[in-house]
Amino acid sequence: MKGLRRAILIGVFGFCHDLEAAHGTTLQDACRLAASVIVGTVETVVVSSSPAKITIRVDRVVSGPVAANSIISATWPGSIVAARMTPRRHRAVWFLSTASPSGWEIMPIGGPNAPLFASALAISPLTSNEVTLVAPKACIESVLTFLNEGASFIAGSLPHLTAMEMLLQEDPPLLSAAAPVLREIVAAHRQSAYIDLQVLAISVGIKRQDVQAIAQLRAELPAILKSKVLHHLALALVAWRSADPESLAVLGGLAMSSTEDPLRRSAADALMMIHTKTAVPQLAKLLDSKDAGIRGAGIRGLSMFVKGVPVLTPANVQTMQFLKEAPNEFLDEGIARYVSINNVALENEDEFIFGWKLWLNRHVNKLTN
Repeated sequence: MKGLRRAILIGVFGFCHDLEAAHGTTLQDACRLAASVIVGTVETVVVSSSPAKITIRVDRVVSGPVAANSIISATWPGSIVAARMTPRRHRAVWFLSTASPSGWEIMPIGGPNAPLFASALAISPLTSNEVTLVAPKACIESVLTFLNEGASFIAGSLPHLTAMEMLLQEDPPLLSAAAPVLREIVAAHRQSAYIDLQVLAISVGIKRQDVQAIAQLRAELPAILKSKVLHHLALALVAWRSADPESLAVLGGLAMSSTEDPLRRSAADALMMIHTKTAVPQLAKLLDSKDAGIRGAGIRGLSMFVKGVPVLTPANVQTMQFLKEAPNEFLDEGIARYVSINNVALENEDEFIFGWKLWLNRHVNKLTN
């Protein structure tokens, strides 16, 4: 049971934790907590003392008591180093609070030690013919629309890439309900000429268990592997739980790929977490991997299958239903000694793999019908 808990921590909670580590606050929470949300361009940054002081020329107001076409001063509660990394004439969506006694304070939604542009989310530069306005839409929908304006800058700009990561790492089901514009944004970026945007959008689809997204991953894999944001796709993939045969085949192919990339282990971990009867053929393939970690995922996944462990999801982990094992007809005497939720010691691994291959031969007819 100790090994099962470890697998859950890696495969379920680890996914959520990594997203939180990447960005301190979601856009939805930032909108809810901010006293004002504005669009504006940095005029000056003073880092001679802490906290850093920043003046911003406001051109759009999403919410709060700030006037468009005004200049405001705000403090930055994060590190001075983070403020120094602010690009010149940085135009962004800013989330402001009144936490500072001296007035406006920039909310460190990207984390206090991350660069300031992880909290002041980059959008396209202001053009001479652009009309300043007060945003008529709800905060979250306005923010998504404004951030999307910077999509064409993603290829050569780390701040714009960071902003698009923030936009597309939101919880898709919640955002689809709160802001239908997200669906349009994601659909457009799935066909983007910029591979990083494609990968971020495909990641959203995979988080939503969209079979078309995982099919696109398989079809465009060589290009996708060149992306700078592959870690987002790896995190999304490890949370895949659909037992659709085609998607399981994609996971199996990724896990057994000869390339060294983070998708291999994520795909193997997803198969281990699913471990349904339909997943068994793909789990069996993992036993022949050159990677000990992937072979181990195969053994643990097959072990969970015969022990009747439910498919691991955040919901059944929260309710502790994953602890209710229901051993099935495939747990025979010949395989019992090779059932292991823990990592198998390397000196015993060959014996375990041989045992599982004999088990597969014994049950091949039942497993394929």
